[in-house]
Amino acid sequence: MSPFYVYVQNVADDNTWRFLLTFASQDVCDEWWRVISTPPSPWASSMTRINPHDFVASSRAFVGRFFWTLLNDKGGRDLSIIPQTYATDNISGNWFFIRSKSDPRRYWFSPGADQLCLSPQSSAIDKLVVSTVGRTRFRIQLLNHDNNLRDGSAILIGSDQITISISETAFVGPRGRASNGDLVASNGLDNRSNIRFADLRDGFKTRTRVSSGLNGETVYVEVIVRVNGSGDTWELAI
Repeated sequence: MSPFYVYVQNVADDNTWRFLLTFASQDVCDEWWRVISTPPSPWASSMTRINPHDFVASSRAFVGRFFWTLLNDKGGRDLSIIPQTYATDNISGNWFFIRSKSDPRRYWFSPGADQLCLSPQSSAIDKLVVSTVGRTRFRIQLLNHDNNLRDGSAILIGSDQITISISETAFVGPRGRASNGDLVASNGLDNRSNIRFADLRDGFKTRTRVSSGLNGETVYVEVIVRVNGSGDTWELAI
């Protein structure tokens, strides 16, 4: 897991106005942001988060998992350049693709998503698969949020209970838990499942199923299955 870097600008002080924060990972950075940006944190009303690599804050709870580096002063000169990395802003309520961390060509795909979206009363069940050709956008939201954690601004962290949906009525969850636990999309709030944001790191894996094609030929399909740890690692992408 690579270090994650953030630039900090102190707008109240021209003498010590530029810092570089180094975190163990983006997950740690987002957890830190949750702590310092949520009331009653004294920083909650006095900070700005421009993007994943640019904001200001402080918290003793994360001592040992990140450090500050004072950059050159205002009169001086150079601004250190952090390594260029891809970082998705994991904001609750936004729409994302979900892809494999180890092989970014492989995406979650709901073949029947269009039909579910067009027919919100449909009782159809659409099995999610992994594809290198098709991909589906999913909405990731906090399951239970309050005024301090709102869609459009709350940054998701591992412990958050979330919903994954493809429309206002069609949610993603495992069906047939007593048998195989394949992940499906279907209409109805009852399909919302006990999913944590951290489950994208190890709570889902793929299994190969044998199916029949349009002409009766044998087709091998990679379905997504809910597991209790030891799953594949997935990431959000835009």
